[in-house]
Amino acid sequence: MSAYAYQPALVRDVRAAWAQGSRSVVLQLGTGGGKTHTAASILREETGPVVFAAHLDSLVGDTAKRLREAGTPCGIVAPWAPPTPSERIQVCSLGTLHARGTRPPAGLVVLDECHRSEAPTVSGILADYPEARILGLTATPQRGDGAPLSGSFDAMVCGPSVRELTAMGALVPAQLVVPCDEGKRGDAVAELRRLRGAWRALVFCESREEARYTVERLTDAGHPAGYIDGETPRRERERLRVALRARELHALVGVSVFVEGFDEPSVDVVALDAAFGTLGRYLQAIGRGVRAHPGKTACTVLDVRGAVFQHLPPDTPHEWSLTGEAVTQRLAGLAFSRCEACWAVFPRAKVCPRCGVSALVKALPMRRIQQAAKMAKLEAMPIEKRRERRYFQLVHVGMSRRRMRQEEAMQWARAQAEKDFPR
Repeated sequence: MSAYAYQPALVRDVRAAWAQGSRSVVLQLGTGGGKTHTAASILREETGPVVFAAHLDSLVGDTAKRLREAGTPCGIVAPWAPPTPSERIQVCSLGTLHARGTRPPAGLVVLDECHRSEAPTVSGILADYPEARILGLTATPQRGDGAPLSGSFDAMVCGPSVRELTAMGALVPAQLVVPCDEGKRGDAVAELRRLRGAWRALVFCESREEARYTVERLTDAGHPAGYIDGETPRRERERLRVALRARELHALVGVSVFVEGFDEPSVDVVALDAAFGTLGRYLQAIGRGVRAHPGKTACTVLDVRGAVFQHLPPDTPHEWSLTGEAVTQRLAGLAFSRCEACWAVFPRAKVCPRCGVSALVKALPMRRIQQAAKMAKLEAMPIEKRRERRYFQLVHVGMSRRRMRQEEAMQWARAQAEKDFPR
């Protein structure tokens, strides 16, 4: 893989931030923009030991492969990999570092998916490298609760926008289809069945039960699908990914396992059948499908929960920040239409670019809800509703971050929600 023209400038900007006194720097670069390749360019200029830390085993293996392909030798610290302590660069599983209590020497720590940096396990490991410089990599520098990353990082370097990456050919356009109104819910399986031609889809569901039911419905309809969750073994995940690429499967269905650590550029459909409370997770999910791939001209995004009404289309210009609002969107001049025939959403036009219909194209009002407005809306919500909302948020946290089984996560979330919002 050759570096895109913008990557050398990003390397210079990161090094300039360190030279100016910032110890910890975030490198923001959209999915498909080459974060790992850009990091490899930085690592090649380092002379001391480096730890490249990732929170998923699947990310560790993929990262080491990409670094080696970019001409950067490295070892791996993970339960499934033989140790190679002689390598100057060690790609490490955060879970393994935490479990073993070992800390390979490092003058530089690279933290992949650094929007997780304030999680206790991650911050505890970073605290054990008080003298090391920190480089955080993420497409979306925003915590899970929507807050900025000022607690972990001093400076930020931002790469090209989604629109710019698409214009360069690093990404394909996201063709947004929204078959529901705000506050309503569409049927992901029905919408997938309406798609013409062959397709490869990732389907994001709200719960494991819904995901398994979606697999059954798709398979019964002649679209064989596979199921992945947080407990699916690494080899089985890889087998399912290969089956999807070979079109032996038409879809892979899961809860949150595709948001990070899943890379299959041939995917050309993303179905959002889950709530996406933060812009970061919304963009990460769509990012699974917009990577460029031979023969792929676009990625269809089926938004059956109406996430677009909160976050706007994924190519809306964003301004990321380490303080105040983690992200703001430049709304001047933005206007959207939706085709009532095929439900496509696009910049204001009289004719649908997806199906060519003109008589049923209508204006679509959307707005970006800022954090202050979200908090005001939350404060006005009845306590029963707030307790319920908190419960569902914590179920997701328990399963995706704490690696709990669903039943355990539900029990823990219920107790915590009752504590946060007592009756």
